[in-house]
Amino acid sequence: VGAGGASVVSRALGERNVARASRTVANTFLIFGAAAIVCFRFLRLASEAFELGMTTMILAHVTFQISFVTLVVNSRLASIGPAVQEAARDLYADSWTLLRRVLFPLLAPGIVAGAMLAFILSLDDFIISFFTAGVDSTTLPIYIYASLRRGVSPEIHALSTLIFLVTFILVFGLERITRHAKESADEFKRA
Repeated sequence: VGAGGASVVSRALGERNVARASRTVANTFLIFGAAAIVCFRFLRLASEAFELGMTTMILAHVTFQISFVTLVVNSRLASIGPAVQEAARDLYADSWTLLRRVLFPLLAPGIVAGAMLAFILSLDDFIISFFTAGVDSTTLPIYIYASLRRGVSPEIHALSTLIFLVTFILVFGLERITRHAKESADEFKRA
């Protein structure tokens, strides 16, 4: 969300080439995320003082998912267009008011969609969890992997069904939020 927020702030402050800059940020975070996994493993091998655990997993997942959030928020930002910002500026809105009262409400569906996409991708990302987890850290993908090595059990079937239902409910909820926000944005543009 940080990189998406940075592009929103720079757009509100009137800087140019935001799309190019945010693509660079997104690509940088993808590269940094891959390097972070290698770095965590190297530090673990080089030093017994460096422990893998929840902190390293959270850092690795965040660095990978920021790029996806940035792309989703940026596409929403591009759909808003500069006319809304110019109208707010014509009404003497300063940068903070423009962000708080105009851009953030219009970007809310993109921010929620990016957060949900990051959550779903992070939930499903076994590789990041496997390489950055410590001995005492067990995530859902690692648990499923360990259970599947012993054979498919009814627990795995139930867990897979729950994951499917949670994903379906989240996507359905996001669609309703997006539709409501789009209707609000259309009313705002007509007014």
